[in-house]
Amino acid sequence: DRRVRVFSPGRMGVARAYNYGVEQATGEYVARQDFDDRSYPERLRLQSAFLDAHPDVGVVGGAYLLVDERRGERYVRVPPTSHEAIIQAMARYVPIAHTTAMYRRRAWSEASGYPVVNNLIDLRFYLRIAKVGWRFGNLPDVVGEHYVHDSSWFHTTLKYVDRQRDLARVQAQAVRELGLPRWMYMFALARHVYAWIPT
Repeated sequence: DRRVRVFSPGRMGVARAYNYGVEQATGEYVARQDFDDRSYPERLRLQSAFLDAHPDVGVVGGAYLLVDERRGERYVRVPPTSHEAIIQAMARYVPIAHTTAMYRRRAWSEASGYPVVNNLIDLRFYLRIAKVGWRFGNLPDVVGEHYVHDSSWFHTTLKYVDRQRDLARVQAQAVRELGLPRWMYMFALARHVYAWIPT
């Protein structure tokens, strides 16, 4: 298919690779897809139609089937759909699965792209987009499948305790920078405790 272009810029790190990929894009919308996950046939149509209908929305995700091979779980995760609920959720977890995200290239540009960090690239990216004034949405439709497994880059590269501590920092950042209620700092504090709870 002549629409498919493959780029091999060499090893540059995950965040820089994301930015490189978006820089090559020529369309108005960018759809994320991890190689070990799956998008359903209607995903791109549904998300692009949502962005067409909501010009103030910079990022849209959707519900997805979570297949957690580490815990032996398989269930549909339905994240919040309203902008306000998504913003508040940023103080607790990542409310739009990166592998299901579609966003405006303009929002990426105005947010100065993905932050060049090793962890929570997606949540930090969403915070940047929120700070420049874009809104968020999630479709109630199940748009794909997300697989969690021990051999993923995320689990082989980052230690569990370090991931939890970093998430606590970004949660506190969300409360501070998005003007969320101060009591929501408790989620960041709880995350520090959670990091030390035995498996």
